[in-house]
Amino acid sequence: MRCCSERRRPIPACEASMKRIIILIVLLALAAAGYYWWVEGRPGLPPQLDPFIAPTASNAVTGSGSIEAERVAVSAEFGGRILAIHASEGDEVHKGDLLVELDGSVLLAQRNQLEAAVTEARANLARVSAPPLPEAIAAAQADLDQAQAAAEAASSVAATAQQVAANPLEISAKLDSAKSQVEMLSKQVEAAQAALKTAEVQSDEASRNQAGDEAKTRYQASIKDVEAARANLAAVQAELEGAQQQVELLSAIRDNPLALKAQADSAASAYAVAQAGVEVAKAKLAAAQAGPRPEDVAIARAQLAQAEAALARMDVQISKLRLLAPRDGIVTERVADPGELAAPGATLLTLANLDQVTLTVYVPDMQMGRVHLGQEADVSVDAYPGETFKGTVTYIAAQAEFTPKNVQTKEERANLVFAVKITLANADHRLKPGMPADATLR
Repeated sequence: MRCCSERRRPIPACEASMKRIIILIVLLALAAAGYYWWVEGRPGLPPQLDPFIAPTASNAVTGSGSIEAERVAVSAEFGGRILAIHASEGDEVHKGDLLVELDGSVLLAQRNQLEAAVTEARANLARVSAPPLPEAIAAAQADLDQAQAAAEAASSVAATAQQVAANPLEISAKLDSAKSQVEMLSKQVEAAQAALKTAEVQSDEASRNQAGDEAKTRYQASIKDVEAARANLAAVQAELEGAQQQVELLSAIRDNPLALKAQADSAASAYAVAQAGVEVAKAKLAAAQAGPRPEDVAIARAQLAQAEAALARMDVQISKLRLLAPRDGIVTERVADPGELAAPGATLLTLANLDQVTLTVYVPDMQMGRVHLGQEADVSVDAYPGETFKGTVTYIAAQAEFTPKNVQTKEERANLVFAVKITLANADHRLKPGMPADATLR
């Protein structure tokens, strides 16, 4: 009995060891089956998408898309009627080629006005900047002499009116004296006119013969003689007018003694006006002698600068009525025709740069470890079967997205992918925008 009991004690320990061994064997078998499934039997995960399998000819990263080109819109900055369009869809153009002409008749009319304003501003600047001219000083002096003579005549008339108003019995004597004064001054006017005519004849002769310094000096002197004769004539004429006014005043007083006071007041007012004219003439003479004032020159320069800036802005607007090709390319779209009205900023033509094109493919996220910038790619298009174009990866999206709706099947559009752009040289322009293409990254 003791022997049997001694044999039964180790049985529980043996059973426990066997159970552990069986569990371990089952776990190892499950692990082996799982590894085999991971490597060989995963549903829906082809070998080319497996990040643990090195890329080969059979599992290389591939993708499909359409050839794209950089596009440039040709639009009018300022609206206008389209006169002509010199390019059609499919035409190849070069940078600087004239593409569109807009009607500029309104702007050209405005430019003419601005150009006239610039001319006027330049003339004004030249006038205010000019040094004192002897002719201007002489003319101002002649105006002053004439104003002073008129003031003296008005003063004489006013004094006569006051004397007559104080002593009405002297009207006849004053009237006779005034008439005599008119006769004398009339003769002086005739003499002054003759002197002016003689001076002008001599000046004309001197102008035709200016050979030598002495002849030129005589001509300059003859000009001054003419100005002096004109000033003398103006002064004598002013005195004559004053004397005639005095005769008219005395005659009016004699014919209408009751208006004596009013005539005297009128003569006094006329004298005040004449005195004011003298002051104005003095100011003009002083201005002619002083020359240009700095403040006047500064204002004239500012006005000229403003007019020139406005003209320059108009020239810029007019230049933009001719739309030039901003770069080499091919016209892919034309949306306007001659005679239509182009709105500001509206696209009229679209150019595509075919010297370099791109192809965008979408790579699943588990395959991105095999893609890098600068990676070479082989691109094929249906239009050239059997031919391969070389490209380079130039852009990789920084963020995953769902496959675009226009790519692959409905199931594949639910996958997270990264956009990868491949750039291809296209100097011969064989690749066109919109061509379907397949790419294989190497």
